Amino acid sequence: MERRRGAADCAPQAETKARPPETGSADPLAKVTVQLHTWFTAEPWRTRRELLERLQAEYPGSYPTGLLRTLQRRLKIWRSEIAHTMVFGAIHSQHTESHESAGS
Repeated sequence: MERRRGAADCAPQAETKARPPETGSADPLAKVTVQLHTWFTAEPWRTRRELLERLQAEYPGSYPTGLLRTLQRRLKIWRSEIAHTMVFGAIHSQHTESHESAGS
């Protein structure tokens, strides 16, 4: 005799986990992001350490070495934006030029 499984016999389903709370920490480089981006644009080959050392020279005691990883993340974003522009911007401009030539 096989017993039918009722609601009480079923294994409880996993409860949905709540999202972890946002860190809420403010961007430690917010005040100097524009300046950092300007330096990066002028010399994109500079390393995160070189940019942080330059920042530390301009603002002594304000930006600790612990921000290297934060700056690395920022540089990764900026470098990927440049790469995206190089790849897709060139395709877009060629596409636009060919349509402009055809329309003439």
